[in-house]
Amino acid sequence: MTRARWIVGACVAALVALYWLNFPTYSHRYRLTISVEADGQVHSGSSVIEIRFRFWPQFVAGLSGGGQYAVDVRGQAVFVDLGAHGALVASLVSYTDQAAVSAQWLALRALNPQPEMSEGSYVVTRERLRELSEAPRRAGLTPDNLPQFVWFKDVVDPATARPVKATDFAAVIGGNASLAIAQVEMTGKPIAVDIDKKLPWYGQLKASATGVLNLQGGFALGDRMFIGGAS
Repeated sequence: MTRARWIVGACVAALVALYWLNFPTYSHRYRLTISVEADGQVHSGSSVIEIRFRFWPQFVAGLSGGGQYAVDVRGQAVFVDLGAHGALVASLVSYTDQAAVSAQWLALRALNPQPEMSEGSYVVTRERLRELSEAPRRAGLTPDNLPQFVWFKDVVDPATARPVKATDFAAVIGGNASLAIAQVEMTGKPIAVDIDKKLPWYGQLKASATGVLNLQGGFALGDRMFIGGAS
């Protein structure tokens, strides 16, 4: 009986190993740093973000409309305290700006770019994910590879949120504001989540039925813009 159990256990282990070899998980962790200059002073914030691509068997892809993988985004959005000018958040995802780039694509687009990349997206393959380990460790973000920026005139009141492009910082934020630094850097540092303490209404948003707060002008705040989750 003991030998039979050993054989069964070995077979199960072999099957599990074979599965993960054929349908692996690829992950990378990077630090996103955003600095804004306003009134001659530089305000900075950063966040460590981890991205996991979990590939699955072809028959599962057939059941999911052709999708080859699922994506987990862990970590939080970058929060930049602008003092008298409110606060700026570099969101993990974009619900309204087609050109804005979500967190799962930022490092890939910056460190292992494709010859042609459509607005806000990136064609993921296992080969490109493997290539990331040999790519440069740090890169600045180009104008076509920036996250969705959300400006809060008052962080206590989510109704003051407004989407803003980097080119419009001065006009919207004031203080002759401009984007000073936007970069990604591969890292092994731990993930920290505390943005829910900086946005006192986040807990209520997260606990709501939809996790989405619709604002005027067709703009919406979603809980996954601020703290990552599976998608």
